[in-house]
Amino acid sequence: MRLPQIPTGRCPTCKQVLKYAHAQDIEIRRGIEEDAWHGTTYVCPHCSTILNLQVLPTSERIDFDDEISENLKRVLSRTR
Repeated sequence: MRLPQIPTGRCPTCKQVLKYAHAQDIEIRRGIEEDAWHGTTYVCPHCSTILNLQVLPTSERIDFDDEISENLKRVLSRTR
């Protein structure tokens, strides 16, 4: 049994041909109090339907680097 194919290059909601999409930054969370990951949504320029959501692969690394940087600053400030 073959599944119906979605036409490529068209928004599934408004059926307009997509020559481009808007990219928007977003925080992705599992719950209200959970840590957030950095992400991007790709949005139809005609009807604003979210076409895709992507977690940036470097998001954990960015947060980790920020944490190390803050800890290093704290340690260095004690040695002065």
